[in-house]
Amino acid sequence: MPTGRVAVRGSERNAGPTSSAIGVADPNEEVNVTVMVRRRAEPPLPGSHVVTREKFAELYGANPADVEQVEQFATEYDLTVTEVDLSRRSIGLRGTVANMSEALGTELQIFQSPAGAYRGRTGELSIPANLGDIVVGVFGLDSRPQARTHYRRHVEGVGPRATAISYTPPAVAKLYSYPTTGSGSGQTVALIELGGGFKASDLTTFFSKLKISPAPSVTSVWWTVPATSLWAIRTARTAKCCWISKCSALSRPRRRSRFTSLRIQTRASWMRSPTPFMIL
Repeated sequence: MPTGRVAVRGSERNAGPTSSAIGVADPNEEVNVTVMVRRRAEPPLPGSHVVTREKFAELYGANPADVEQVEQFATEYDLTVTEVDLSRRSIGLRGTVANMSEALGTELQIFQSPAGAYRGRTGELSIPANLGDIVVGVFGLDSRPQARTHYRRHVEGVGPRATAISYTPPAVAKLYSYPTTGSGSGQTVALIELGGGFKASDLTTFFSKLKISPAPSVTSVWWTVPATSLWAIRTARTAKCCWISKCSALSRPRRRSRFTSLRIQTRASWMRSPTPFMIL
């Protein structure tokens, strides 16, 4: 590791048992990453102190002085700052593979795996020592698929193996003592969908049986991006999308919320079906 640099904590990666390096990444390819920085202060325990989102960002978001140091670091390595969000403590950076590799002390390579080729790295990332306590994570260099669907083909003569018992979201929420206070009114919830889709008639029936009236407004969003693109996850974060459990979103009957179904489809040659994945 170069003098005056420190490792980014938790950044060590390996190629995986079924992957092997087959070459180096194109040095001129543009890469988008998200740098996560520390909080101003640690927030109180959930439920112990209620504040507005704006006040939360002011008290527990990123410190502008920390962001300024990251911006100076980006300038030194010819990286472009694409976005800054103090509330999410995130800074978007864009640059070539060559500049990004030099800035973060790594070598980006092309790996081959049973799922296809991807851009990746091994070992730890490094940053200047003055950023050691500021930066808590760097995301987006590695483009390997992080999730996949588990399709099951119907085989003649083989009966269903799944249990016949199912639970409604309110029933699951009750089992886990999910809080019942608050209405969730005006909130937007994103469901990241790994293929399959939905029918409007099914949603109508579902919400009707849960006695949720009027039913939530559902908007389906579809993005098509290259499999090696990091744009998808950055855009999802910009839209403030997150992974959630359906029971948490639907556990409060007779309340109105707005749901968004988000899909990210790849154009990878090894994935012809409309099956999306997230790059973390």
